[in-house]
Amino acid sequence: MQQQLGDRLVIAPTNGIVLKVYVKSGDGTKTESNLLTLGNPNKEIIRVQLTTLNALQVKINQTARISIIGPKSQTFTGKVISLSPQATVPNTSADSSNSSEASSSSGGQTKVNTQVLLDRPNNTLIPGSIVSVEIITARRQNIIAIPPDIVQMTDAKPFVWIQDSQGKAKKQTITLGLQGLQKVEVTSGLQAGDKIVMAPSDLPLTPETPLIAK
Repeated sequence: MQQQLGDRLVIAPTNGIVLKVYVKSGDGTKTESNLLTLGNPNKEIIRVQLTTLNALQVKINQTARISIIGPKSQTFTGKVISLSPQATVPNTSADSSNSSEASSSSGGQTKVNTQVLLDRPNNTLIPGSIVSVEIITARRQNIIAIPPDIVQMTDAKPFVWIQDSQGKAKKQTITLGLQGLQKVEVTSGLQAGDKIVMAPSDLPLTPETPLIAK
């Protein structure tokens, strides 16, 4: 009897935390059936689906910033550990695993599967949750950088509104360089000390509009 009970034991090859159970007591299973999903708490991996254009800029060991989506956002660091050599159409079905999955769009567009490993496991990310991932593909210092949401476009040319020496609005065409989620580089059109105007969406600016600082 003891031998028969031992033959029915299924032993996991590694230590971990049970994330999902696929069977319940009394269910029949096959040799290839999945019984449960184990997660390694000492190794947190983020799965990212990149566009083919973005994937061309990504390399193994590049630094990544991972942010929790929500009112109490936290940011963690990690590194790219894998980059698929082939693009595939994303599978929109839900799949829980030992990694937190980054947000990605569907709509039939091909994506490149990528994995980011957190530098330090923190047990804060919930497996299967959606996070925001920014992969740092290049760094520059001593540059002029502004928030991307203040950049406007006209005739495919980016511009911002600045305050001129007369205290009036001036439409200033700019040239953009590196672009991130929080900042974009301005390679020409602005100088250190220029006062950039952020007008309310319901109050469109026109050239030479008098400005009053608040």
